[in-house]
Amino acid sequence: MESQLRRNMKIAPGRNHERRRGIIFHPTLGYAIPPPIPLTVARRNARERNRVKTVNDSYECLRAHVPAAAKAKRMAKVDIIKHTIDYIQKLQRLVLSIEGPYSDQFP
Repeated sequence: MESQLRRNMKIAPGRNHERRRGIIFHPTLGYAIPPPIPLTVARRNARERNRVKTVNDSYECLRAHVPAAAKAKRMAKVDIIKHTIDYIQKLQRLVLSIEGPYSDQFP
């Protein structure tokens, strides 16, 4: 098995080829087999995928709570934020207009 791996192993072209890792090629088809990803890198990539998924789910939740944004099929994250800001400002104006005449009655 080891002799077969050595036979299929070739040094990548370039300077200092003694220091470079050998590239292993498929024995029958001849394409390069990528080296295995270290466990720490795989875990880091998984954490990043989970983080991105959480952020995207949060944007979708926010979009679902904003009436003007919920009607659109697809929206950029910036547009979701803009619609949310507009909606909050609209709600603030509504609250102020309702509280205006009655603000002296309640402490």
